[in-house]
Amino acid sequence: CSAEQIKKFYLRVAKWKLVMDLGSEDMGLARGWPIGPDDFDELVKKKKFTNGADQHAVKDLYRKMSNNQLGSIKELDFDGMQPPSSEDARRLGGCLNLCNRLGSLDLQRLQLSDEACKALFSKLARGALPNLTELDLSFNNFSDAGLKSLSDSLAMGALPKLKLLRIHSPPAQLMQYCSSKCIELRTY
Repeated sequence: CSAEQIKKFYLRVAKWKLVMDLGSEDMGLARGWPIGPDDFDELVKKKKFTNGADQHAVKDLYRKMSNNQLGSIKELDFDGMQPPSSEDARRLGGCLNLCNRLGSLDLQRLQLSDEACKALFSKLARGALPNLTELDLSFNNFSDAGLKSLSDSLAMGALPKLKLLRIHSPPAQLMQYCSSKCIELRTY
């Protein structure tokens, strides 16, 4: 909460956590996966408001905040987070569609499954991540089947400026595509 972040307390004196320290080793696991404005709209529909009048205002404020925050991010690092479910990955894909300035995306060591990979990359729109130059998918649990959706997204025009892809054992289709588009593959 923003209000907690601006209070004047020292962490060693406070009897409650002011903010989560996402830089500590165990807090990455406590961090939740992002929810974009479209998914937030669906969540808010299930909530009760005092007179119902605030529902649209809350949705509008969240959409504006999401567009402003996600539209200005230049680097995202999810390394060390809990493995995403397929639903988490689908929601992340929706959020990434708003990240117009994102240059680097780190999704390494997330234990991404084939299903999560499919959900994430199939959600990317044509032209999504227009400034992304680096994508790290190394040390995950997906197979060629999961990466087919990445290949499909690239072929339809997502990640148009991708220059570097870090990945373990890319399938032949992805290797051919990367070679044809001068995308450097670093395999591990």
